[in-house]
Amino acid sequence: MKLPDRPPWRLLLLPALALLLSGCAHNSPLPHPVAAPAIPPLPEAAKQQSWSTYSASVQDDFKSWQQSLTTPSTEAAPAKRPTAR
Repeated sequence: MKLPDRPPWRLLLLPALALLLSGCAHNSPLPHPVAAPAIPPLPEAAKQQSWSTYSASVQDDFKSWQQSLTTPSTEAAPAKRPTAR
């Protein structure tokens, strides 16, 4: 079985690419770590409320959520009017 003839430039393309890439990377400087950005402190208006106020509001939210789960819901209106046939 005879192998298909390929132009010689295609055979040399991959080694030439490897040589170019290794030559470009030879004198590359080593990467330096980037310093972390300075993050300013939060203003007073953005700080979290005290835990007692926060936990009381969360408890109220949980109670209303639990009540919405346990109370039976009303029947919803149909999406489409019924068709008379």
